[in-house]
Amino acid sequence: MATSRKEPRPTSKNHSDELLKLPGPNASLKSKLLLPQQKCGGATGPPKITRVERSAVLSRAKQFLPLMMEADKKLKEKMETLPNSELDIENVTEDEPHIEMNIALVENDASDEDDSSSDSSGSDFEMETEYLGSSAVTEDNFKTQIKGKKPVIEEIISSDNNNYSCLDEHKASKS
Repeated sequence: MATSRKEPRPTSKNHSDELLKLPGPNASLKSKLLLPQQKCGGATGPPKITRVERSAVLSRAKQFLPLMMEADKKLKEKMETLPNSELDIENVTEDEPHIEMNIALVENDASDEDDSSSDSSGSDFEMETEYLGSSAVTEDNFKTQIKGKKPVIEEIISSDNNNYSCLDEHKASKS
């Protein structure tokens, strides 16, 4: 393996200022490209070019792309045969398994009132995007929205063919 000599870095305080001074139009190509000046006999020869190893991420992506193409073909076939309501991801019946997420972002208590009044000339969308990028979501400023009625969890106990729920007992004891 060839050893390469590294040029010592200039230690002058004005080095960054020197880099700001551009060479004139009549200067040589080396000075225009800011290449380091090599001393006589210091040439190391041509650079060694080697093959780059295959990336694991690239090989995984190449394996995944055919699966995506196959899924895309299946979806196109379904789009031709099924009605649009069957393919709408927002059209969920109660019988089907689904995940419901109700998430809300609330205003940070530490925000300045001066900032909100000065930004009032912008659109609502701009203010939302500006706010979302300004702070992290924590337990203090994260709340879930509860829309509609609260879900009820009932434990059904059967004894002697009398089915009743603990919730019914709880309601009866309150009244």
